[in-house]
Amino acid sequence: SEVEDAISTLETEGKVTRIGSGLTFISSTAGWEELTEMATKTLADFHGSYPLRQGMPLQDFRGQLRLKSASFGAVLQSLTAKEKVTTDDATVRLPAHRPVLTPAQEAAAADYSKLLAVDRFSPSTEQPVDIELLLFLVERGDVVRISDDVVYLADAYEDMESRILDSGAGGREITITTVRDMFGTSRKYTLAVLEHMDSKGLTRRVGDSRFVR
Repeated sequence: SEVEDAISTLETEGKVTRIGSGLTFISSTAGWEELTEMATKTLADFHGSYPLRQGMPLQDFRGQLRLKSASFGAVLQSLTAKEKVTTDDATVRLPAHRPVLTPAQEAAAADYSKLLAVDRFSPSTEQPVDIELLLFLVERGDVVRISDDVVYLADAYEDMESRILDSGAGGREITITTVRDMFGTSRKYTLAVLEHMDSKGLTRRVGDSRFVR
């Protein structure tokens, strides 16, 4: 078509840029370069403020760029294809960004792990580490945060989850009392674990009991 021919001519002259995997969105080259610069600066600022986070939530990134959903998808595809950004299901980051703990943070993380290990099924609810370090440890797989104040070492939580699921095999009822007695822990911890398992879709609640899904 004449329109397509005109667009192709402008593209050849470097005046417009096609965006997205289907190349259905078109931007002036100057506008695209400005948007690319805004995108990389937005992420650089985010990484500077939150160095331990894997990336910026996609919806926050879209909000910063002031884009509608359809055009944002196309922009993200092109930014990724041009290796300006890297994305996963929920976040976006600069390709060079790698969260790394400082020696002091590694020491704080080790001390926190030791604190949680003192009573592995009823871990301390003290949180001597700041929230950013805690979220990093969750992301790295060191710990599992099952509520605002209950955090388990990952291996302790996985042990509990496995044993609870085994106890409910064959349609057997899982009760707060049996789980509490199984691990010698309090109702508070038992409920937190069971509610977390409900939220993961591993168990379903019927009254005060649970059954494996």
